[in-house]
Amino acid sequence: MSKWYFRTINVTGIVVLLAVMAVAYGCVQKKIAVTQHDCQANKIIGESIGAVCEKDVLSTVAKVDLVSPQGHHPIRALMVMKRPSFLRIEILSPVGPPDLFFAATPEQLCIFIPSRGEYYQGSPSSQNLERFLALPLDMESMVMILTGGYPVMNDGNLSYKCYRIGNNLHVEMRAKKGHFQVVQLSKSNKLLSFIKYDVYGKKLYQVRYEDYKEGERLPGKITVEIADGSSSLRVEYTQLQMEEADDLSIFELPPPEGIKVINLE
Repeated sequence: MSKWYFRTINVTGIVVLLAVMAVAYGCVQKKIAVTQHDCQANKIIGESIGAVCEKDVLSTVAKVDLVSPQGHHPIRALMVMKRPSFLRIEILSPVGPPDLFFAATPEQLCIFIPSRGEYYQGSPSSQNLERFLALPLDMESMVMILTGGYPVMNDGNLSYKCYRIGNNLHVEMRAKKGHFQVVQLSKSNKLLSFIKYDVYGKKLYQVRYEDYKEGERLPGKITVEIADGSSSLRVEYTQLQMEEADDLSIFELPPPEGIKVINLE
């Protein structure tokens, strides 16, 4: 799908993304410990999120199903994504002109709602994202999840614990401060689920990756759910394309002429 397509098509919507669905896996099964040698945690983790590189740009049409405190929002969207934290979303309306455009870079978040004549601009902080997306995630975590990966822990001095339940490998990554996350990988090393915990062992959110097509490394469906049940998101991709690109202008969203800029800070 070309960038020209994303720049010319009429799109609309109310931007809302991300959240996690509990892993439907029976933990009553016996856990089988895996030695550090067998686990090779760093190698396995790298392979499980390495299907998309930072130079790759993903473009897709997506069926999005969002549940938030404000209600249930089934929508269709055009999405362009690039790791670590570039994201453009244009929501498609069943009828009528565009309603909303969403563009984020590591430095800036811009949102334009044509039907209201409102243009918002600010930092891509988790607070600003939650105001529009109803999900308490930072931009890098969101982009990593939407591109079939999971947030990387940059705390240093991580410890790993690996164990198998059935044919699936579970890798626990724990930071020195106590917070940790667990990924579940299939026998073929495809990412099945991701769970994020705080320093007290409380689950924050969970992601499930499904619908892998034969020969594909990326999931066709990603489900996210916030642990307190406040919001959830399911994204189903169609027409998913990946290409290398140096031109990142697709992630820019300058204010239209004559529209007042509303500062989010």
